[in-house]
Amino acid sequence: MNRPPKRKLVQLGLDRWRHKIVVYERGHVYWYPAGREREVIASPKIMREPGLTYFIDADGDLAVDARGTSWSPPLVVDRQIAAAPLPVFTSDPTLATTRFHKLPLPGPPMFESELLEPARALEVWQAASRRKHATGFTPLVRSQRFTAAMDSEWDAALVARNRKDVVKSTKLSVPKLLETRRRELAKNRDDLAAQVEGLARATLGAARAPASFYFEDDYQYVVVTLVGCPPSEILCWLGFGGGNDCPPAAQLAAVLGSWAQRFGTELVAEGADRLELRLEFPLEPRLRKELAWEQYLMADDVVHQGTTTLTALADELAAGRVFLWWD
Repeated sequence: MNRPPKRKLVQLGLDRWRHKIVVYERGHVYWYPAGREREVIASPKIMREPGLTYFIDADGDLAVDARGTSWSPPLVVDRQIAAAPLPVFTSDPTLATTRFHKLPLPGPPMFESELLEPARALEVWQAASRRKHATGFTPLVRSQRFTAAMDSEWDAALVARNRKDVVKSTKLSVPKLLETRRRELAKNRDDLAAQVEGLARATLGAARAPASFYFEDDYQYVVVTLVGCPPSEILCWLGFGGGNDCPPAAQLAAVLGSWAQRFGTELVAEGADRLELRLEFPLEPRLRKELAWEQYLMADDVVHQGTTTLTALADELAAGRVFLWWD
């Protein structure tokens, strides 16, 4: 961790992200979450010159008055947070060599890894997943990092809504939810009956070797986020869902929880418009057809803009991967 010099030059109060800003000698600027001064959040440098005055402008940003002319210095908004291995994972060689930083967000504790190549991220996810019940942290591969802009939206009201989604997800009836989505699809899809009939008559092939995840091909770098909650709650706390025809977080959490019990699915990765899950064990053809039907109800784009038929979707499940995508 970068430690600030002992001599403080200026203390500027709070910026619009509720971070205390302190300017030290040699041009280092540090952000602190309000009330948690011991945790250094960032230390980008500003070239200091005689006559410069630092202040918080009308927009809540750090600015500089250079001899009567105001301008904003080149601060790093996507903060470089001090990272280190997590003590709870030091017994695992894969996790002990992975650096994490704590996200300064309200709600359950969250840690985010350094940027990782997809293959490495999958190794970290697997190692953390094996220990999720012992540590209390659920891992998820994510295509985007938390940024200061995202942090600024993470307030008490949002956490309260996420907490309500957690409670709501435990009270939803998954059969009723799926039936509602079936009725909505029936109104818009003329080929629904033919798709269902084709799936019922299809003879599926045997289980195949596990397929690679799409994120392994689509992203150069990803991160692994650890959330201090059960697997059934992670989408609610991250606020995933509700856009691009994607069901709300509470509905997704309820359905994915049901799939985990009935089909042995486990959430692996989350992107801006997708979720990827793995099957813990191969499914017999009857269960693959059942899961493919529910997968289609939750994300019909996987068929209409992907496999084209429910039968092909059920056959893809033989590779041990479940993909949800909304366009």
